[in-house]
Amino acid sequence: MAIEKLPPHDIEAEDAVVASCLVDPGAIWKVAAILQPEDFFREANRWIYEAILSTVADGGVANQITVAHELARKDRLEQIGGTAHLSELISNLPTPVGVEYYARDLLRVAQHRQLIGAAQWLAQAAFQRSEEPQVLGGQATQQIQEIVARGKKRRTGLEALDDYMARQTNTMRGLHLSFPSLEYAVPGILPGEVMIVAALTSVGKTAFVLNIAHNLTILQKKRVAFFSVEMNLDALTERFLSLMSQVSQEKVQRKSFSESEIGRINFAAGLYSEAQTQKQLVLIDAAAWTVEQVLMEAHTLHAQAPLDLIIVDYLGALNTKAAYDSRVQEVSYISRSLKALARDLDRPLIAVSQLSRQANERDMPKLSDLRDSGSLEQDAAVVAFLHWVNRQQLIQRTIRVKIAKQRNGPLDEQELFFHAPTGKFSDPKESNP
Repeated sequence: MAIEKLPPHDIEAEDAVVASCLVDPGAIWKVAAILQPEDFFREANRWIYEAILSTVADGGVANQITVAHELARKDRLEQIGGTAHLSELISNLPTPVGVEYYARDLLRVAQHRQLIGAAQWLAQAAFQRSEEPQVLGGQATQQIQEIVARGKKRRTGLEALDDYMARQTNTMRGLHLSFPSLEYAVPGILPGEVMIVAALTSVGKTAFVLNIAHNLTILQKKRVAFFSVEMNLDALTERFLSLMSQVSQEKVQRKSFSESEIGRINFAAGLYSEAQTQKQLVLIDAAAWTVEQVLMEAHTLHAQAPLDLIIVDYLGALNTKAAYDSRVQEVSYISRSLKALARDLDRPLIAVSQLSRQANERDMPKLSDLRDSGSLEQDAAVVAFLHWVNRQQLIQRTIRVKIAKQRNGPLDEQELFFHAPTGKFSDPKESNP
């Protein structure tokens, strides 16, 4: 005869939490920010916790007498064992000190139960085959994100101040873009924030973010997930090899090299292969993907090994599983989803965006030129525009980078060199490519 296994639970921790709230009037304020009534496995403890919350919400002080009165008012006092049970809980409590520890332990156990529930829901839905796999995966990912997000520790004001003071000894915050000219405005991309890189067609948006990915993975040994919604993996590989070897993309595509170029290509291929093998550079062909699929894959990759940066190229080609009345509404949903992803993983995210045709009519784009912008401007911490300075030059171009929005720093404009044949961006403060 099979014995049914109970879901994860910790009755001792539950008893300690409710007992602490009965003897220490300040305990509930520490616990209420962590636990909800449904986090309690034993029904009696859940009812006691609800009575404590109700008493405090009505302006009262939670103790054995007031909570017993609230339980009796709801005809639950006798069902939990009467006042004798409340007395027993208190007498079994060694000390109310450390109630937050008990609460967080209890939350972890509750999260395990909730994850089991989400897995059971997914299994049942998959057996029924009522939705496409991508839709079910997206819904399951959202459920899991919501469950896991509850376990994140909230920073106190004192902890935030400590972080700020620690940064004063190191002006480089977040991930370094490796362009000295941009360090004043963007000293680093901060965890949990979104940076939008926007430009007109063929200005060099993809090349710019490929340079960032190269700088971080090859030079700084960081781990980057690059979601390519438009370009396939073969084309991305050719771009990386051209960038790293400084052999033109045309020659890489035709595989026509001089002797010196063969040496550079082989060296670049070795570095590229190592970055792939070590999972530092993770390229994902996300053609025809929905934003829900991007979220699911990013969470999976981060769970396998922590990511340092997520790049999405580009927003305009992403879709959603739901139908919207307008593209603006859809882009707003995509933008909010990517912002939530960055915050959930506590990692920076760079998203590439297209500018509207109106930007052609100006010397420099402005925020209203973001195509189908929706809430892009609102959700982004940094918005960087790329704009030609000398469009007529086909080989060595000058690209002006305008920081049009910067939540944590100044606005600025700087120029970078762009070597079009290889897609390499370089800084005027450094040597030319």
